[in-house]
Amino acid sequence: MAESLIEVKTRIASTKKTHQITKAMHMVSSSKVKKSEKTYKRYQDFMHKIGDLVATVLAQEMEEVHPILKPREVKKVAYLLISSDTGLAGSYNSSIFKHFEKITGGNKDNIVLGTIGRKAFAYGLNHHYELLKATDQNLVKQMVKQFG
Repeated sequence: MAESLIEVKTRIASTKKTHQITKAMHMVSSSKVKKSEKTYKRYQDFMHKIGDLVATVLAQEMEEVHPILKPREVKKVAYLLISSDTGLAGSYNSSIFKHFEKITGGNKDNIVLGTIGRKAFAYGLNHHYELLKATDQNLVKQMVKQFG
């Protein structure tokens, strides 16, 4: 009887500790979600401004079209994969990679891959994609810091 009472008390204490840890993890994750939502909202404003700028440029009557606006053959397409560095995001990472494969259809010939996060970098290496050079990667990270 005494042993079973001790086991019950141990289980209760263990459950309370697990609950406390889970509660702390929930608070941290909700904080990160709020931060991500703020970043997303700032990014949306930026995208609307860029869209307005492009629409203004395209609406102007120009005698000579800028070379960047001329239709041309697409030789390479660049993608930016953003993943986590560590665990606790397994389904996010796998969903990103599945969606990427769905978009590209597994075609690796004309794709250049930029990555943010260790998991995305490892994915690009393991699947033999052409990766951006380290200097290009640093530029991407600077842009993300500036706008995010």
